[in-house]
Amino acid sequence: MRVLGIETSGPFSGVAVAERGKILAEVTVRSENLVSQHLFPEIIRVLDNARTAPRELDGVAVSLGPGRFTGLRVGIAAAVGLARGLGTPLAGVPTLDVVARGLRGDYAAALVLTDAGKKRVYAAAYRSSETSGLERVTPFVLMEPEEALSLAPDATLAGEGAYLYRKRLEAAAGGNLSIAPESEAYPSPVNVAIMGAEKIAAREAGEPGSLRPIYVRPSEAEEKFGRILIDVTGRGNGQAGSP
Repeated sequence: MRVLGIETSGPFSGVAVAERGKILAEVTVRSENLVSQHLFPEIIRVLDNARTAPRELDGVAVSLGPGRFTGLRVGIAAAVGLARGLGTPLAGVPTLDVVARGLRGDYAAALVLTDAGKKRVYAAAYRSSETSGLERVTPFVLMEPEEALSLAPDATLAGEGAYLYRKRLEAAAGGNLSIAPESEAYPSPVNVAIMGAEKIAAREAGEPGSLRPIYVRPSEAEEKFGRILIDVTGRGNGQAGSP
């Protein structure tokens, strides 16, 4: 099964083609807020490098988040459009699960932390399984980095958030931290493709229109709109209960 994987949840956007667990081609660039400009050229380049015509794809997979809102929307929209246009299955994969899949150490437990902005992290804890590697044992949560340590006190830390907030985490843990290599901190589009292929093979892929980003928290626009509603109704200003 030949699957195109799209990863746009963080500071890098990446596209890969994988078949039977092997990489055929991969392209990753630092995109920041320009993911919409980079993504389609990346897709064209990676298909060329993999010597794969779009019609030869057996499926499309995309990272669902949590992550950067704009990147997630762009990546999912592109994946939905491709899957619909090609008539192929589409699989969505949670971003923190992709990071956990990329850890190459023999870890009994891992705590994946990705940057959520405003000095907070998205976090999830994972435990080793005899049958399927690291399995997620908590939901995705939005927390202060120090608070996230309580999810898995004995775990190896992984992900971009572990490095962004390393000093805070070390202070909270008394300096006793195990952190996976920084080279494994970011979700790989290759693993998005591989994990997507597994979901498609297991008939766990959904209809293209059914995919939704995993946000965990409201966007800044939604937060601002919520505050506007609070101001208009008078709630939150000493007038709770006003109509």
